[in-house]
Amino acid sequence: MALSRKFGLIDLGTNSVRFDAHSIHETGETHLIHREKLMVRLGENVFLKHRLDRSAIHRTLLALGSFRATANALGLERIVAFATSAVRDARDGDRFCERVRSDLGIPLQVISGKEEAGLIAAGILSNRADKGKDFSLVDIGGGSMEVSQCEGGKVVRSHSFPLGVARLQQVHLKTSPPSARNLEATREHIQAILSPVLKDWPPTKRILGSSGTVRALTRVAKRKGTKLTLDGLSSLVTRIAPLTPDEIEWIPGMDPKRRDLILAGSLVLEECMRHLNARRVLATKYSLRDGMLQKILSELPQTRVPNPLDAARELAEKLSLPTERLGMALFLFSKLQAIHGLTSVWRERLALAFLFQDAGHRISAEQGRRHSAYIVRNADLYLKESEQEEVALLCLRASGEIKARWLLHLFHVLEPIASLAESIHIKQTNGALSILLPNHPSRELVHLRSTSCREECLEIFKRKLEFLNQPG
Repeated sequence: MALSRKFGLIDLGTNSVRFDAHSIHETGETHLIHREKLMVRLGENVFLKHRLDRSAIHRTLLALGSFRATANALGLERIVAFATSAVRDARDGDRFCERVRSDLGIPLQVISGKEEAGLIAAGILSNRADKGKDFSLVDIGGGSMEVSQCEGGKVVRSHSFPLGVARLQQVHLKTSPPSARNLEATREHIQAILSPVLKDWPPTKRILGSSGTVRALTRVAKRKGTKLTLDGLSSLVTRIAPLTPDEIEWIPGMDPKRRDLILAGSLVLEECMRHLNARRVLATKYSLRDGMLQKILSELPQTRVPNPLDAARELAEKLSLPTERLGMALFLFSKLQAIHGLTSVWRERLALAFLFQDAGHRISAEQGRRHSAYIVRNADLYLKESEQEEVALLCLRASGEIKARWLLHLFHVLEPIASLAESIHIKQTNGALSILLPNHPSRELVHLRSTSCREECLEIFKRKLEFLNQPG
């Protein structure tokens, strides 16, 4: 594998604090090596008193202290920590951040609502395959809600609204269940905040929700056998509005940790859907932390990654591995590439497999291929882990271990090429040149009387290969 660096990400929200640790390789590929989430409720009463609660500070410092210890144990070289709405709105937020820095050595930064919206959008977009489609992104936090619209894979407009679930519960709903008057006043407040901004936004069919609130609501809808639509959400609001938190917890699919805030989250999502004319909401697992990771990656210095094939050749030379059949494998690939629609990427995979396929036989004649695959998986080839695994599977020639259909199809094309190249021998006797295939019934595929016609021989061989690869 390529060399890697380790980083930690801390997202300190109004209700919970999340900690991720990543290993970032020279290839740019990242691996999550640790994930943790603790409910600390730092925003307890902060939107009423505009100060952080002492017990909430204590809980949060204990959680951050445990993250610091984990970071040390994992050998992280850097921690990036962001605080959002609760600390942003608290009058003593700066003092709290300074205490975290001095006591724990964690450089906690408070980010603005605009920065938060941008990071959330970056985190989601960087992990979606359908970037070309248009949709809206909604993240409902404890203190704020971030909404963005994406067109053609880019954020074209975004806004941060002071409409988080903890804020709405503390300031507007107040009790659980709320009075009918407070419920209606809360809805009117949400509309008054959203309308001046969203009235000028174009309608959107889909909303991607990145928060725990949205994931909780989609689970409830799924248990009912439906999708999260506006009508379904409106019905849920009507159902849970008169219930106590204990009663809400009994709703199938409900997350018990969200029982006291789910009404506030349902209200704000319902009104957001109405203002955007959205038909349905889909949950996504990506969020602010993924945007933080993208920010770290963009700040890393760009290093030149060595060519994997050059690195493999160098290692093969050090191990004195035979490379005679590599040329034949690459020749076969070039002649069959157009027939099977293979890209040049797979030429590299095939070449790497051929360089290492005999390495394991020095360890065990019976389990040679498995040892070869092990060497590939652990060698410094400057490939992504998934790419290195593809080379290992070619060494194994084990299609049973391949899950993805597209990779299985490629394997069924490349594996015969590898087997053919492994079996073929070019033999010169008495001035004649032959291409022999020991496992083929005819054994001798091409025979020419003169060795000076090598290129002609290979061209005839190419035609035979094309004939053998014709459908049916």
